[in-house]
Amino acid sequence: MLLSVLSAIAAGVLLTVRRALFLVTVQGHSMEPQYFPGDRVLAVRTGRRSPRTGDVVIVRRPACTSADARRERLFLKNVAAGPGDPVADLFTPATGMSAGETIPEGNFLVLGRHVASEDSKQWGFVPAADIQGRVIRPRKLDRANPRPGHDGPEIPDQ
Repeated sequence: MLLSVLSAIAAGVLLTVRRALFLVTVQGHSMEPQYFPGDRVLAVRTGRRSPRTGDVVIVRRPACTSADARRERLFLKNVAAGPGDPVADLFTPATGMSAGETIPEGNFLVLGRHVASEDSKQWGFVPAADIQGRVIRPRKLDRANPRPGHDGPEIPDQ
């Protein structure tokens, strides 16, 4: 009896953790030198806590309309600004706003670390619903001894 209760509790805890956390493998160069292809990151799904400026997040490409395409196109990006922050000159063409105007509630601006990164410079605002998770722990790939395969969805180049 006690064993079945403990098993049920352990299964409940495991299910809760699986719903809250996910592991992704970086693919592409948009976040170098912070993250390289093959690096794995542990992320917590967004929910109660909104991302903050400086957080590294996993986002869906906001311009995709098909549910299947959106699922395939995940990106690892830095949060550059959030609701209430001023829009920087860099983002004015994509957002249609003037520099210094306030970012609307429920929207974020994100940037890759690479100059040619696909991000809010092209997309404009990223709705909070498109932010899938916040990176809580990077797991760097041992570049001298790379491991084949991955434990989660790949984040494509861009």
